[in-house]
Amino acid sequence: MRGITTIGEDQKNRFIQELAKYEFGGWAATHGFNQGFKCIYCDRDFLASYDAFHSFELDHIVPQSRGGENTEENTAACCRTCNSLKSSYLPTGNSRVERIANARNHVNERRLQREADVSKIRFFVLNNSPITHDHNA
Repeated sequence: MRGITTIGEDQKNRFIQELAKYEFGGWAATHGFNQGFKCIYCDRDFLASYDAFHSFELDHIVPQSRGGENTEENTAACCRTCNSLKSSYLPTGNSRVERIANARNHVNERRLQREADVSKIRFFVLNNSPITHDHNA
């Protein structure tokens, strides 16, 4: 488990209840806590900034559109970007850990594809833009 493991179960439960005051529901607080407030797929730190915190979402590991249940076992905390990249991908594996690992690989492959696309767009725009970027003018 990647989360905070040095406290007792009672203290953990109180901590999770306290999180309800800060836009967290039960499963979100539990997953956030258990995952150390990091995205299950890319390890983005949800507590690093407001933007990072605002990207916090619950993902259905096996998407509901593909028969996944709305259960704590089938959900995980992830960032909005990874949730979008994963989309309705159906991860393979016989256990939660295996399915998460498979989905993580899928998300990372899609991220690399999208980065390559953005790199091409960046190159085109910077080399063909009529806009000058002379800050001394």
